[in-house]
Amino acid sequence: MTTKTRKAVNGEIRNKERTKEKLVASIGKILAEETYSNLQISRIPTASGFNPKLIYLYFGDLEKLISSYLQQKSTKETLPEKISTQIHQNATQTHAEDIAYLFEEEYKTLIEDRELSGLLHWALTSKNKELTPFTKKQKSIWEKALSNLSDSKDNKINREGAQEELLLILAGITYLAIRSKVSLSSPFMGLDMSDDNTQERIKKTIDRLICGNF
Repeated sequence: MTTKTRKAVNGEIRNKERTKEKLVASIGKILAEETYSNLQISRIPTASGFNPKLIYLYFGDLEKLISSYLQQKSTKETLPEKISTQIHQNATQTHAEDIAYLFEEEYKTLIEDRELSGLLHWALTSKNKELTPFTKKQKSIWEKALSNLSDSKDNKINREGAQEELLLILAGITYLAIRSKVSLSSPFMGLDMSDDNTQERIKKTIDRLICGNF
């Protein structure tokens, strides 16, 4: 019995959609490797491998290409978002260890996903209205997780002032992760955020701060 060789499919519609996907992905690549200030037509050929004229052909202009990218990112669910939803749905069973896990995964995600940290950096420093859906999504992650901690039976997180302290920890890990992205070669307070050992130490500190008595 002879095995049939599958023919390559190179239809016009299929090729067009693949090209569009790569052009959209090039926005994320630029954010991961550079910063949002480098989202320029001149950067697209290097990031995508395509002639920038295709942007005008398939999207109309660079702004519409960026809009398509942002729409994709505002719907993609991250692990911290899944954890946040579980905490929100099980508030009475939530313990400090669950909150620590959420914070540790947020830090890990931002450190490892340079595209996401680049996008968050853009969202925190820009007034671009196209970023609103992404900004709201990020905000909802923490509102869901921290809004009903008073329902928890764990007095480490349901006490007065715990929410404010958790927000300060969140602000700290967000800053460290973004700084690691934009200033990779510059240690902060003697800590090299690109070092695995440093990252592990920070995660252990998060656990100690939240699961201890702050």
